[in-house]
Amino acid sequence: METMLSLNINTWVIKMNSVLPVGSVITIKDKSDKYIIIGKNIETPDNKYDYCCVVYPYGFLIDKQSLYYFNDTDVKELVINGNINY
Repeated sequence: METMLSLNINTWVIKMNSVLPVGSVITIKDKSDKYIIIGKNIETPDNKYDYCCVVYPYGFLIDKQSLYYFNDTDVKELVINGNINY
């Protein structure tokens, strides 16, 4: 069931035909935490990713691995929609 604050990622892609904006809070398949997107179209020495994120609401933590890279296909749910410029 869809609510205003929770939207299945497949519905999002179909309705918006767009990538998720920076500031969006999402869940990732096989993970229990929520993540906030802080970057898009990321290229590492080994791979290319659609997004870069940190754990929500904690953000970047120096003493832990706190940057996570993932693709559209890894997103399970859109919890909060990020900034959109109209």
